[in-house]
Amino acid sequence: MIPRELPDLIADLCLLSNPSMGSPAELSKGEWQTVLEVDGEYWSAMLNFEGRHISGEHFDAEVWLLYLNTALPSFEEGVSFTVWEGETRAVGTVKRITRHQDTAADDTEADVAGAMSPANSLSSTFGPATYIELRRHQA
Repeated sequence: MIPRELPDLIADLCLLSNPSMGSPAELSKGEWQTVLEVDGEYWSAMLNFEGRHISGEHFDAEVWLLYLNTALPSFEEGVSFTVWEGETRAVGTVKRITRHQDTAADDTEADVAGAMSPANSLSSTFGPATYIELRRHQA
């Protein structure tokens, strides 16, 4: 569960071309559960961005880290990371840290494994990830 309304950081993302996703790869706006890799460590996160993006295009995304206090020190401004789903699907760079460690944030951590999949909401529990799917906002 992520009880925080504001993102932990803002990142510049670039979706990579991937034959298994079609050419070019494409993602649409929404909230996505995923795994970020930085320096050989994998961190569960949620991304939120607007618009439709194709491989090679750079775009900004809001990032919520599931294990804020543990993960945040790995994500300093300027740090490069990958978006991982069984393989690298995108690359990113931290543009701006928007939140600092939160003493209450890690109290409700959930055990998450897997890859990029749609999120139910910012305050929902992360579930097992499957494949890239667009999360449609419920009315």
